[in-house]
Amino acid sequence: MNPHPDRRGNEKNPFREARTRSARKARTGSIFGSVARFCLLVVLGCAACGAGGMAQGYLFFTHNLPSIEKLKRYEPPIVTEFYSGDGKLMIDFATERRYVVPIDEIPKMLQNSFVAAEDQNFWHHQGVDKEAIIRAVVQNFTHGKIVVGASTITQQVAKTFLLTPERTFSRKIKEAILSIRIEKTLDKKQILYLYLNQIYLGNSAYGVEAAAKAYFGKSVRDMTLAECAMMGGLAKAPSAHNPKKNLKRALERRSYVLGRMLKDGYITQEQHDQAANAELKLASSENSNDKTAADFTEHVRRYVEKTYGSDLLYKGGLKVYTTVDVHLTEEAQRAMREGLRDLDKRQGYRGPIQTLNVQGVRQFLEAKTRSRERPLKFGDTTEGVITQIDDRHIYVRMGSYIKGDLTREYVGKILIDPSPKWWVRKPYIRPELRTRNFSEGDLPFQVGDEILVQVMDPNIRRRELYLKKYGQSDPQMKNYKYLAEDSLDYFPLVPEQEPKVEAALMLRENRTGYVRVLLGGRSFEEAKYNRAIQARRQPGSSFKPVIYAAALNKGFTCADTISDSPLALTISETGEVWRPKNYRGGFEGTVTFRKSIVKSLNIPTIRILQQIGIEHAKAYARKLGYTSPLANNFTMALGSTGVSLEEQLNAYSVFPNKGYLIPGVYIKKIVDRHGKILEEHFPPVLLEDSDYPEQPQFQQASHDPSQSTGIHDLADRGVPILRRQIDEGTAYIMTDLLQDVVQNGTATVLKKIVGRPDIAGKTGTTNENVDAWFMGFSPSYTCGVWVGFDDEYTLGEGETGGKAAAPIWGHFMKDVLKSKPVTEFPRSKAVEFRKIDPRTGMIASSNTGSEEVFKVGSGPHEMEAGLQRGAPWGYPGSDIDQF
Repeated sequence: MNPHPDRRGNEKNPFREARTRSARKARTGSIFGSVARFCLLVVLGCAACGAGGMAQGYLFFTHNLPSIEKLKRYEPPIVTEFYSGDGKLMIDFATERRYVVPIDEIPKMLQNSFVAAEDQNFWHHQGVDKEAIIRAVVQNFTHGKIVVGASTITQQVAKTFLLTPERTFSRKIKEAILSIRIEKTLDKKQILYLYLNQIYLGNSAYGVEAAAKAYFGKSVRDMTLAECAMMGGLAKAPSAHNPKKNLKRALERRSYVLGRMLKDGYITQEQHDQAANAELKLASSENSNDKTAADFTEHVRRYVEKTYGSDLLYKGGLKVYTTVDVHLTEEAQRAMREGLRDLDKRQGYRGPIQTLNVQGVRQFLEAKTRSRERPLKFGDTTEGVITQIDDRHIYVRMGSYIKGDLTREYVGKILIDPSPKWWVRKPYIRPELRTRNFSEGDLPFQVGDEILVQVMDPNIRRRELYLKKYGQSDPQMKNYKYLAEDSLDYFPLVPEQEPKVEAALMLRENRTGYVRVLLGGRSFEEAKYNRAIQARRQPGSSFKPVIYAAALNKGFTCADTISDSPLALTISETGEVWRPKNYRGGFEGTVTFRKSIVKSLNIPTIRILQQIGIEHAKAYARKLGYTSPLANNFTMALGSTGVSLEEQLNAYSVFPNKGYLIPGVYIKKIVDRHGKILEEHFPPVLLEDSDYPEQPQFQQASHDPSQSTGIHDLADRGVPILRRQIDEGTAYIMTDLLQDVVQNGTATVLKKIVGRPDIAGKTGTTNENVDAWFMGFSPSYTCGVWVGFDDEYTLGEGETGGKAAAPIWGHFMKDVLKSKPVTEFPRSKAVEFRKIDPRTGMIASSNTGSEEVFKVGSGPHEMEAGLQRGAPWGYPGSDIDQF
């Protein structure tokens, strides 16, 4: 029983009370507890979901993220550079014009300019700049559009190197994650190094070094504060702030960067003011060397691409050191240009460029004025339009030059030559190339004609007259008054025209084989075809030295006599009868070996080839370096097969090189981006030669390399070890004969042009004057010139190698040799001199004879006639055993 009844007298049940109390209490706290429990569960659920979502998101964005190890192996595409023989930059090749510069060599001012302009907190943040993000959000929200970004330099490195440039939210998240990783792996200097070398800065420049060269023509190491600030301002918008395209905006951007640098404490107020007021000096984007030796550099480019591949050429940062001489190339171009213009004028006048109406004349003059970048100078060649013709003059307007308030109108006049032989009165040799048909002797001009003219220098003639009149009293011309361009009302003009005929020229050093000049045509811009190397043209008589050298090898001597009389040969391939003739017709009877080559007689040359044999001559040509297929008949004696100018050059160099064939060299050395030498070409060692002091330790070297100290070491280093291809006596005699060609033969024009005896060579002219050649050499150089039309049209009557090609060679070689003393060709110990009768080839019985050169032991005996069929060849010095 319950001892404690309730108020109603009922007995109390403690168990029931306990249950009742618990239910009541539970009912009392259920609302708050449930809410609390629910909220707690929601918070825990959200936290769990958030954590899970973040984990999933992190896993999603970090899945397959690129490794930043790539940044440690930074080897971007960089520029390949070609240098001239004296170390001048010729041209560069690149898919991205970039030069990698160590961060320690990039001026601190330049580093700071980029940091101030692009990432003010770069030195402090950990990859992502929270302050910049908040600032960007506020500004973009205020403007209602994206006006500023918040990417750090580290983020830009991540985007450039590891991500794509797409503008998406996911890419930005990945960029931020990578930036934080980069900051943990690389230090700030390494990050800035990557950024400054990789960034695109406009004007085809990638990285700060390329931009410094493109905009200021200098290295980053030499940049001023003003230039650093301008470059730092390019990062935001390279095209918009390019100073070469929009100078005003570029200067405004420079001012902004300088202000940021001042505010951030990188520069003082004084430095700021000086840089803000500094005059901007931009570099020209043109490299004159690029166009000067375009044929040469293109030939080398093809070789490098073929040998090493396009990737290494355009991305590998090679340094290619060539053998080209820029100055001599410019002289060669001048000589070629003048020679071809003279030849073109001898062929006649094609007519005006075009004929304009009144409106066309006005438009032409306006266009000339707009395009004129500098004042017109004496010697310039330019287009003009004829506006008036009277009895004495043709008046030509050439536009104006405007600079600021200065305006200079250019008007000139051509003095009419009344002679019907004036070159412009002769219609051009090729009717299909004429722009106006007119009768010979007529004046082919009319008002409205656009023509090419050259501005003459009146001072040239005035100086001559002054010296003639006052030379005794005033040899220094102290009282002579020079006429300047601005002092003339009318420029003195002469008509010009651009030649249509083509030419090629090559120059190489004899001893080293270094090719110094390579011109493959009149204009590389008009045609990339290299006529010096790619073309195969008939050499004509310039191939005859091969026949004569082969004959000397077979036993002929300079005193031997050959019959110059009618000859009929049956061509085996066709069965036709060939009756060769000399160039000017006629026959000279019996002539000596020397006279035959000096006068370039055809029939004696063919008779010599008959005696020595076609196979012997072909084999000898191979020894001289010819690789093209050669004719298998007697027309080979007259140069009937196509060969290249390069082959001719190598062959002729054998003679001044005393019998050594030294291959032509275009590249001295190629070095990769790490400094490793990929190839290097040294001057060769010449076995059995003692006349070159630069190889004294090998002057006694024998034909057996194993017996020569150091030969193996040199060979291992890539030094060519060469033996003679033809015997020394033959080489010397050919040199002597070809000197005689210049002094007394078909190239006597060179005596007047070059004016020195230490030159030798041979002219060449093909049927109907289609090809004209001159191949020649001095003790130091060998040079060759070819002239002709690409479509093998005749050059015109009388346009032989001596008239069309030799003058170009002469004017060029005069400049090449002007600083060199006259030097005799080294006399060989393998030859001797004896006096003979030049008409009969017999030993002279008195002092009336002329001195002739022979291989030792091969000369004629006293009073014995020269051999009609060639002297015996079994004497010392013959190289017949080398075949």
